[in-house]
Amino acid sequence: IIGTKEISGGKYAVFTHLGPYEQLTNSYNYIFGEWIKETKLELRDIPSLEKYLNSPDKTKPEKLQTEIWVPVK
Repeated sequence: IIGTKEISGGKYAVFTHLGPYEQLTNSYNYIFGEWIKETKLELRDIPSLEKYLNSPDKTKPEKLQTEIWVPVK
């Protein structure tokens, strides 16, 4: 089943993860463990988003690109 969901507008910090999806946790650990503390930005109370820039069917895992959109105030 495919559904749709409206994405909240507002300010997002956007990061690009390069590599396998299995390593996305490393990027999230950096964003929420280090980056957010260094910037002193506040998070909004909505989920982060992932945008997949290429296809795992046509791209080697180490070349996969994923944008991580983090909602901030």
